[in-house]
Amino acid sequence: MKENRKYLQFQLETSRDRPDYFHIEKYLSDGYYAHFHRNPELYCVYGGSVRVSVGKNEYPLTPGDAVFINSLQVHSYLCDEKAEIAFVLFGEQYLQPFRQLYPNQSVPAFLNDKNANRELFAYIEKYGNRKSDFAPLEAFAHTSMILHMLVSAYGTSERPDPQKKSADFVIADIIQYIYDNSANEISLESLAEHFGYSPMTLSHLISKHVKIDLRNFINDIRVQKVIAMQAQPEYKNVSTLELASRCGFKSISSFYRAFKRSSGNK
Repeated sequence: MKENRKYLQFQLETSRDRPDYFHIEKYLSDGYYAHFHRNPELYCVYGGSVRVSVGKNEYPLTPGDAVFINSLQVHSYLCDEKAEIAFVLFGEQYLQPFRQLYPNQSVPAFLNDKNANRELFAYIEKYGNRKSDFAPLEAFAHTSMILHMLVSAYGTSERPDPQKKSADFVIADIIQYIYDNSANEISLESLAEHFGYSPMTLSHLISKHVKIDLRNFINDIRVQKVIAMQAQPEYKNVSTLELASRCGFKSISSFYRAFKRSSGNK
């Protein structure tokens, strides 16, 4: 993993953190920096070894092992070399049957019974190239089947109480708000007023989760939006200056300064 990928990956979580989002993907990975999202995630290792950090816990995963990450748990993946992995993201609306059957329960975090996981891994591999190409009823069916296999093998454990993590849920809303409104002028004071916090409290929340200066974080999001627009055919004749302006930069020089800093270039 390269340091300059850190915030790009973190920002992209907002684009697939919707309650109607379901995703299965299998690929070669060189790891993933610390991030969090509201949708629970199942992470499986098919080849190689991965050290997975979830909150304060670390799990060593070898082929046939998996880990389940609950909503808003900060997690990261460290591979010594490229590892063959798969992950599943479960939109909250597809978890409702499970929530009704097992109120206040979740799947245990460390899923290291390789024999019990064999059927699960085969099931995920079968759909690993579909990514997000699922109709809603398919997403409900796959979510329920995967959770059925997990509960059959491992049972359930107490789900973290979202009422005790209200600040964490707020920060997810704040990050989504920044992402959606990054083209506008955003300050710590305006965010604090919008979300009903004091600037000092909000600054603490942002520092705890984002671990980067708010202004730099906003500009990193703007940079990635410019890059994304440059890759789209409809913007091929639009200048970088115009794209940067649309994404919230006041000048082309401020865009290039932010680009160099976020990419690690001097």
